[in-house]
Amino acid sequence: MLETITSIGRKYFYLILIGLLIADTVFSYYQHSQFPIDGDVVSIVTPSEGYKTILEEPFGFKILKDGNAYAASNRFFAYWTTYKYFRIFPLFLQNFMSPIDSLYTAQAIAKILIQIGLIAILGLYISIPFGCNYKDFLLGSALITPLFHAVGCFEYMAIIDNCISYALAYALPSLLLLIFLFPYYKATITGNSGLPLWIKPLWIILAIILAFNGPLPSPILLIICPLTLIYFVIKKWNDSPSFHFFKRFFKALNSINKELLFSFSFVITLCLYSFYIGTYNLETIVNYIPLSERYERLLNGIVVILYSWNEGLTPLLLLIILNVILLINIKTDTSRKILVMLGLIFLFSVIYIALLPFGGYRDYRPFIMRRDTLQPVLLCMFFSWGISSICILKNITQINSMAYKYILFISCVVYTIADHAPSPSYPNECERRMLHLISKSNEDCIALPENCSVLAWGPFSDCNESTNAAIMLKYWNITSKEIHYYKPK
Repeated sequence: MLETITSIGRKYFYLILIGLLIADTVFSYYQHSQFPIDGDVVSIVTPSEGYKTILEEPFGFKILKDGNAYAASNRFFAYWTTYKYFRIFPLFLQNFMSPIDSLYTAQAIAKILIQIGLIAILGLYISIPFGCNYKDFLLGSALITPLFHAVGCFEYMAIIDNCISYALAYALPSLLLLIFLFPYYKATITGNSGLPLWIKPLWIILAIILAFNGPLPSPILLIICPLTLIYFVIKKWNDSPSFHFFKRFFKALNSINKELLFSFSFVITLCLYSFYIGTYNLETIVNYIPLSERYERLLNGIVVILYSWNEGLTPLLLLIILNVILLINIKTDTSRKILVMLGLIFLFSVIYIALLPFGGYRDYRPFIMRRDTLQPVLLCMFFSWGISSICILKNITQINSMAYKYILFISCVVYTIADHAPSPSYPNECERRMLHLISKSNEDCIALPENCSVLAWGPFSDCNESTNAAIMLKYWNITSKEIHYYKPK
């Protein structure tokens, strides 16, 4: 009888988890729909003169030919995705809604799909060491979902940026990167990647897309892939102690799985080329400051983040440290493997943060690291929190079970409440009103009565500044002709 009651309780527990995941997804969609369209969207989708070259030069061959720098030189697929998405999807949505609503709906759909994808793939990563059953997947997803913030702990912890152009340039490539690495991760844990033969060539295409997609994938792959190959070489190094250095090295290298060796060597080559092309990024050159100053700013940023409890990272870090202590005391084969995994994640995070200053400086990122550049470390922290918590729960008989369950419950509630603010920090009501006003105008240029950004990073001071926005408003059927606008001083 007791087993029957327990079984029913577990069944409802997982149904509740599904309900909570759905509820959080619906609310996140609402949050994502409340933000204005950032200024980069129009510049990319028109495109402006500054972005025409990148959309015509996916692999930077123009740089090899003439050596001239241009904006986002090694980030073609991030900009191409934004360009295509906002040229096609809003027009499709206009079959069901007004042109103005189609913009915000397109933005919200893109963000929520990326968020769902990231939670799902992290849930799979978390569940693999425990047999990849749906219960661990659901629990892992439920543990990390409260950490995806759109409003609360936003500045240093948000994965899905309020600005859709940033979400497509950072969060989407992160999702693709996790998909790319998943079969290698699964093969390491289970001995089988699970990839059918017919789909493996697609991983070569995915590698090309990643190498030229946003600022994150190439540096991450240039850390993970070489270190993985070096690990396997070191592992086989002692098998041939009598050979001289080079023969010993190539014998160890030859012992690596040929599929892995080819794939990672190809990725390393691509990413090195992408890194070289990226040195001609005009945006980095314009915002240049000395490397020593960048490291000084980075160290200051680390102090700021660690002391800013309201940013959410320090409490999460302390929870992970608590989990590590509990895992050390559990002493099972699974807990030892997870501790090794967490150690490797810590090593990756240290290397990644230490290399961040080499990525350049932006004036809107005074401490070098922010929610966007910190994204790989954030995802590692989310994963570490989820996988360590489940491992502890599975060995709950060895520790105080109720106390730990309360810790998990309270942590999830606190992070959920922190993000459920009454309204977003940058609501789009003013932008919507101004778009309605522009859509009803018959003038060639209109003075806006309210001081807010409209498809821009800030109000336009004269008509000429809104040229690209006027082009896109006509393209999106919001206006019947090109109508410029500005905010009088």
